[in-house]
Amino acid sequence: MHAVSFPRAFLLLFSGPIVWVVHFFFIYSFTGIACARGLFDAKWFGIGIVAWVIAAVTLAATGGLALIFFRTSPNETAGGSAHFIRWTAAALAILAVLAMLWEAMAALIVPACG
Repeated sequence: MHAVSFPRAFLLLFSGPIVWVVHFFFIYSFTGIACARGLFDAKWFGIGIVAWVIAAVTLAATGGLALIFFRTSPNETAGGSAHFIRWTAAALAILAVLAMLWEAMAALIVPACG
């Protein structure tokens, strides 16, 4: 068994929350820019452009978190701290997906620049 370096373990452990923070920053920045530039009225198939972009970014981030989850899901052969790091990384990836879906729901419920 080999030891995992601290930076690699730290990034693996917090990969879910990091993706969530990037998602959060992007969707609110994009919405703010769209409101400032007057893009909130643009529609595609009857749905606002802001909602489309937020949906696309949420799907991409969710796909990335699914990859993280399946790559880090705990297996029975790992033991000790490696098992804890993998289990915690998988749990934080699931929590990040729930947080991103909660954020994205606002795009469907509330007007972009309301």
